[in-house]
Amino acid sequence: MQETFTFLGLSGYSYGLWVSLGALLSLCLMCFLGRRVLLPKGTVLVYGALAIPLGILCSRVVFCLCNLSLYTETYENPLLMLRIFDGGLSMTGALAGLVLAVSFTARLLKYPPGLLMDVMVAPLGLFIMLCRAAESFTPLGVGKVVEESAITTAAPWLFITEAAGVTVEYRLAVYRYEAAAALLIFILFFFPALRTRGKKHGIPGDAAALFFSLYGASQIALESLRDDGHLLFIFLRVAQVGAVLMPIVAATVFSRRYARIRGVDRRIVASWIIILLSVAACVLLEFSLDGRLSWGPPSILRDTLLEAALSIILFAVPFSLFRKLRNIVCEQRRVLAR
Repeated sequence: MQETFTFLGLSGYSYGLWVSLGALLSLCLMCFLGRRVLLPKGTVLVYGALAIPLGILCSRVVFCLCNLSLYTETYENPLLMLRIFDGGLSMTGALAGLVLAVSFTARLLKYPPGLLMDVMVAPLGLFIMLCRAAESFTPLGVGKVVEESAITTAAPWLFITEAAGVTVEYRLAVYRYEAAAALLIFILFFFPALRTRGKKHGIPGDAAALFFSLYGASQIALESLRDDGHLLFIFLRVAQVGAVLMPIVAATVFSRRYARIRGVDRRIVASWIIILLSVAACVLLEFSLDGRLSWGPPSILRDTLLEAALSIILFAVPFSLFRKLRNIVCEQRRVLAR
């Protein structure tokens, strides 16, 4: 999220307002969806009371852990980590905090967490979109430098221009791409959720697994375009590592469920071989994008398109397992109905 934050400045207020608006809209939409799926009254309020502090806390913790030397060596004052209003947050940590809030809410209310998780992710894309849009008020979300071309002239909104005398430098406006991706994910998950009524829904938690699979897969390619130096641990982009783990965790959940029904067959083995090969290829492409590995003339477009293709594959694996499991359940229901 935000790396530098001027609490008493206009940019700080603007960023905070956008993020607060996203959180408010997300909770309101959760309340609306909660009534349709018959969540117990007050569930979303309890979740909201836990999600806001946990989201901020986890977001701050991830940032400080990745920048520990900044506080212990550069500033020589670890207590500065407590000054959250000076800036330094992480979207990956914030999402982890929201998941923890669902778990704690379910424990407090003695309610299965799966359905609440599905309600939580339905409007989550809108919150992420507004957080990404708010990065326009910060130095974050700025991408790699590209050469002037027909694309920079025809679609200037895809780039951020920085003038230095007569020289104009074009940088990728990554935060805009991430905001657009989050909006698309919001549309894909929220509007189908509106058709859910009462207890008529699939297995609780499946929608959340698919949401994080798709969001994580989209971030793998988009995060590789960043050049803002945010949350780098040695040479690893923490947000990108978290993004890779999301479809892997979803594939693990669906694989275990599939194995309980059909056993570990060729589908499971093939799925995990594909995942491992795709992750290895993503690592090599990251080295290529960062200039640590060369194969042919350097090309941001080539490497990004290849990484996007691998991202699609990483989402397709858990999604195909989900579809297969749904078909198995439908088949079992048809057999029982005879």
